[in-house]
Formats: sequence, structure tokens, C-alpha cells
Amino acid sequence: MGTAAPHSRESRLDALKGFAIICVVTYHALGQYYSFSVATGVVYFTWAVYFRAFLFSFMLPLFAFLSGYVLGRPGGFRPESYFRKRTLGLLVPYVGWEILYGPTKHPEMLGSVRAFLAYCVHIFTDPHFEGRMWYLYVLWIALMLLGLVRWRGDRTWILVASVPVVFLFGSIGQFNWLRWIYIYVAGGVLFRRFEPSITPRLKAYGIAGALAFVPLWLLAEPEPIAAARLQAFATSQIALRAGRTGLVSLPILVGACAVIAIYAISYRIPGWLEAPLAFLGTLSLGIYITHFPFVEMWKGMAWWFLPINVAIATAVAVGLTLLLGRFRLTATLLLGEPWTRRPRKLGDVQTETL
Repeated sequence: MGTAAPHSRESRLDALKGFAIICVVTYHALGQYYSFSVATGVVYFTWAVYFRAFLFSFMLPLFAFLSGYVLGRPGGFRPESYFRKRTLGLLVPYVGWEILYGPTKHPEMLGSVRAFLAYCVHIFTDPHFEGRMWYLYVLWIALMLLGLVRWRGDRTWILVASVPVVFLFGSIGQFNWLRWIYIYVAGGVLFRRFEPSITPRLKAYGIAGALAFVPLWLLAEPEPIAAARLQAFATSQIALRAGRTGLVSLPILVGACAVIAIYAISYRIPGWLEAPLAFLGTLSLGIYITHFPFVEMWKGMAWWFLPINVAIATAVAVGLTLLLGRFRLTATLLLGEPWTRRPRKLGDVQTETL
């Protein structure tokens, strides 16, 4: 297992991001599998609910872990540019796309300047108000906190001590997700820091994580984290059992087991699969923020249409990302990619955040 140069791209990490973004697109495509009637309202198909809960248990934890892992490598944290680049890479596209997507759910925002400003206040105080881009905002907050923790001294004990502090802070207001996102980000930094001692036992850790994942997932899911809006499942016996156990933090352990297992497996990805996944990984932010309209186009489709929907949405999102990346204004405001005078590969390691 070789060690990459501090500022080089690692194909294997990009492949992991590519795998994660496919899971995200699939997760959102599954949201179209429901029935509706006046009597029952929206009722999601049981198979789709379970599949969504399964994907949600590890896809965003994997993204958060990789964000921390990249920043944890030697030279990966440079205070002089850290806060500016993360803000440009996450907060700017969050605001841009929340405003673009906003009228689809909140058409009143276009009624007056006051309504528009009220909408802007909402997207900063509640990441789920519009909903599509919430992860970018929460990840930005997590990385800002991480930067403050590492700003002076960058000591391991301070980073570890910050985790319970942020966990308590995240219980305030609408930032519940911040608690577990920060844990995975900090975990990625710590993993990279101690990777030399972890590597000899990584295979054993990966097997242990994979074996522990299934029983823990069956016990923990569906937590509100994975099925907050799935009305049909929210009153099921499994959901009620999970609520009675009070295992609020168990999904964090589930995600950690999955991340370790997936990371260990990544060293065995065959080259023919790694290359296309790595390509998607370099464009993961753009795919994440542009795929929503294309998975939402299809309603009432058969189960077998799911991979076709995912393929179409991913392909269109890749094309749109490449198109937006050609122009300075759209690349900066919508993709979080600062333009330079010299040609630079979209998704450069210096600004990668997702």
C-alpha cells in the first residue's frame, strides 16, 4: 500500500468517491417509488424504504470520512487557504443551488424582496428547509469547526476532545446532522494520522467491520436519520422498536463499520472498475448538486427501471458538470471550483471537498 505525495490525487480515493456518488444518485432515485391516495397520502414501497435506509447508513459517512482523510494527509491542512477554499467549495454552491432549486418547493420566495430575503435566512438557519443541498452546508460547518480545532497546534488530543463538544452543539436547533458528520470527518483525519500503524491490520479490521455491519444495521435501522419522511414506515414495528430502544448513536457505529469495510476493500478494486469510478469521483460534487431534477423526472416506474434511471441521471449530471466547469462564473458559483489562468483539471486536489 503506497503513500501518495501530499498534494497528488489518489485514483483509489476518487474511485471511493465515485462509488459513493452512485449510491447517492440511487438513493434519490429510490425516492420516486411510492403510491399515493387521498386516504393514505404518500406510501413508500417497503423494498425501496429498506434499500434507502441501507444506502443512507454508509454513503454520506463515507463521503465525510474521505473529506477528513484527504485533509489528514501530510500537508493536507494549510491554514492560510483552508477556510477560503472550503467556503468557496461548499458554502458558495450551497447558496447558489438552494436559490435555483428554491422555487420548486417555495414559489413564494419570488413574490417580493422581503420573501426572498426570508428564504435566504431559512436556508442558513435550517439546512433542510429546501432540502436538496443540506449536506453541503452541514459539511461546510463541520470543516470550519475542524479548521478552528486544528488552527493552533493541530494536536491529536484536541481533535479527539472536540468530538463530544460538537456532538452536544449539534443538538441545538436544526443542526442535528452535524453531530455525526463531524465524527466521520474527524475520524478521517485521525485514520490518516495513524494509518501506518493501522495498515498492517487493515484487512482484519475490514472483515470485522463487514461482519458487524449487518446485525448492527438490522438493530439500528430505520432511525429517523434514514427515514424521517417515509410515512408508511415511520409507524412500522421495526421503527417503533428502534425508537423504544433509544439507540440514537447506534447508526454512527453502523456507518463506521461500513466505512472501514469499504475502505479495506478499496485496495482490491480491479483496474477496469477503478478507472470509471475514479472519473465519477473527480466530478462527485458536480454530480451531487446537478442530478436531482433528472432522478425526479420519473414517477410510478417499475422496479427494474431503477438502474436505468440512475444511469441516465448520472450521465446527464456528468455532462452538465463538465459544461458548467468550462465557464469561470458557473464553475465558481455553482461548482465551487475557483478558476485559474492556467488550465486545471476539474475537481483538483487543492479544492476537493466532496
